[in-house]
Amino acid sequence: MSEWKKVFADWTNNVKKKARNIYLAQLQTGGGLPIPIVLTDLELQLISVLTKIVVTGMPIKELGLTKGLVIRSGLINNQKSTRSRIRMRKLHRTCFHILQKGQLALIKNTTEITNALKNVNIELKRLLNVIFKNKGFTTYYVHDY
Repeated sequence: MSEWKKVFADWTNNVKKKARNIYLAQLQTGGGLPIPIVLTDLELQLISVLTKIVVTGMPIKELGLTKGLVIRSGLINNQKSTRSRIRMRKLHRTCFHILQKGQLALIKNTTEITNALKNVNIELKRLLNVIFKNKGFTTYYVHDY
């Protein structure tokens, strides 16, 4: 019995590999020879059955599968979920408050740096004026940026 399982597993792996290669070839931009891989009707049927099982988990009539017990994931205790939500809201509010304070500090620091650079510019212009006067120039031009 294990021998047929191995044969079936090998066959399904080969069919999945062929289907994957066909899919990847379709995604390519072209420019070369087409890949001559074709799935037989039986292989297409196998892929459709495997895909339904893997992706949807739906019962397949052809395999004799019936609908089994539905297991729902979720919390049994709703109070635990509510506590978690409240904790997440508090965390979000705290993070938002910290971010807002950081943004305000950044704006304040940027304004201070801008004012300091303006003061440096004024002092450099004064220094330039003194240098020109000491050299004996009567007219000079200071470009404002």
